Amino acid sequence: MIREFASMVGKRWIKNGLISSEYYECYVYGIELIVSQILGISIILLLGAITGTHLNAVVFLVVFILVRQYTGGYHAGNYLSCNIIFSLSYIVNMLIVARNEINLFILVAFTFTIGIGTISIIGPCTHKNKRIEETLLKANKTKSLVLYVVCCLISVCIASSHQSLALTIVVTLLQIIILMIIGKIKEGS
Repeated sequence: MIREFASMVGKRWIKNGLISSEYYECYVYGIELIVSQILGISIILLLGAITGTHLNAVVFLVVFILVRQYTGGYHAGNYLSCNIIFSLSYIVNMLIVARNEINLFILVAFTFTIGIGTISIIGPCTHKNKRIEETLLKANKTKSLVLYVVCCLISVCIASSHQSLALTIVVTLLQIIILMIIGKIKEGS
């Protein structure tokens, strides 16, 4: 569905002289990514609105997108699987937050330790088809470590006044680490 829509837009752009036909596949791929990302974000925001956890949904999206762009991790084989996994991540996150029986500070300490170790050892995780140069890998590792630490600190700072949001941050960080590990396992490293 997304591919067909992107192809239709790409063909229309060629017909209208907006792009050259030699760049058609690049534009179609870019459109696919944009549409898939908009769809995934929309699903999370809709789930947040339906469940009354809209602020948690926004926090989940900000942390997930911001940190994961530098850590990398598991990549689904197609857009449907990607959006299903992304949506399930949010649903699992909200189920954990709703239980709220977890000692937040112990979870932060555990998540912090596991996260820093994982990012330091295997991060960032790249996709086999999207290799990046060594200097960018080092920069992404540094950025992901800094963002991870900052998010952990924010969760601790807001824990007394916004426990649900603090827990959302920590669980999201833990999910990112799990996706990194799954990505490395899938890659065979």
